Amino acid sequence: MTTVAPHCDPCKTNDDEREAVSWCSVCQECLCEDCDNTHRKLGITKNHKPLPIEEYLKLPASILTHEIFCSKHMKNKAEFFCTTHGTTHCHICYRDVHNHCKQVLRMDDASRGLKSSPVISSATDKIKEVTDCIDKLIENRVKNIIDLDEKRDKLENDIKKLRLDMENHLDTIENNLLSQLNEAYSYHRDAIKTQEIEFSETKEKLSNMLHETEQKKEISPETQMFLQLQSVHEMLLQTDRYLQGLKDKVKFIKLDLIIEKNARSFSEFIKQIGQIKVIASTMDIFNLDRKPVRAYTLVSRSSIEKQKSGGVSPRTGKLKVMSTPERSRTVYPPPPPPPAPKKLSAEQQYQNDIIMSETSSFALVEDLLCSDEDELNDV
Repeated sequence: MTTVAPHCDPCKTNDDEREAVSWCSVCQECLCEDCDNTHRKLGITKNHKPLPIEEYLKLPASILTHEIFCSKHMKNKAEFFCTTHGTTHCHICYRDVHNHCKQVLRMDDASRGLKSSPVISSATDKIKEVTDCIDKLIENRVKNIIDLDEKRDKLENDIKKLRLDMENHLDTIENNLLSQLNEAYSYHRDAIKTQEIEFSETKEKLSNMLHETEQKKEISPETQMFLQLQSVHEMLLQTDRYLQGLKDKVKFIKLDLIIEKNARSFSEFIKQIGQIKVIASTMDIFNLDRKPVRAYTLVSRSSIEKQKSGGVSPRTGKLKVMSTPERSRTVYPPPPPPPAPKKLSAEQQYQNDIIMSETSSFALVEDLLCSDEDELNDV
């Protein structure tokens, strides 16, 4: 952006430094108030629209820089345009690389009449179209991030709920297993305790019988001893039958846990309870009519025709044939610098502009007309 207030360019030719009030983008000149008024009234420049100097000072340097330099030889100006390769280059590149190309034009000839052609409006329309597409992409990305945030929160809750459901299910399985354990424990413990009591009562009866028999042996007559032995014999028979009946009833009870096969290898059998799936769907915002634009469509047809006919050719000078033992080749000498433009009067310049506007037709316009004609034929 320019920061120093410029002076009037036309007045500088008379060594008169007047402060500029406007800038003409067509003439590339800063104008003072008097020159600005004349500029707006003169027939050849009355359609120009000078910018106020305040707006000119805000323009970036990329817009104010009009000189084009060679991409390979940075210090040399790009004087030529090769329609074969679609590149700009200096006279050295032309001499060394592009001297055999069929259509090499001077930059002035290649760009003449470009502003009045539909190429610029077509390019700006395409830029707007692509910009709209990028706006949709940005909007889509913002919505996608919001959707991802919401989906992540939802899936996180779903995963926690799944874990809770699994924990509840495991709690149910645990409670059922503990219930089975307590039921089996209580049943068999009560049964064993009952048998213990029965055995204790039988033992007590036998102990009493033994004690009574020993006492009667000491003090009772033999008749009573005979009856006592009869009672002992019957009691022993009953006890023996009782013990024989307990053979299949008295067992040593143990409790054990039989773990299911899948449950035993639970950590190995269940590696994961789910998987996050990424779903990528295509969008319909890329349906752009990307018609390729070739470089020669930016060059006026009249310039190309002059190049073919030899009317305007950068190959000036005599040809020299260099002979070597290996091969012969044609070498073009470097072109002379372009002649200084002849200063025309206002009327001559006006007539020249009219002629150029009539003769400058563009290949791109022809392509558009052909495409329109094809569409009409289809209809």
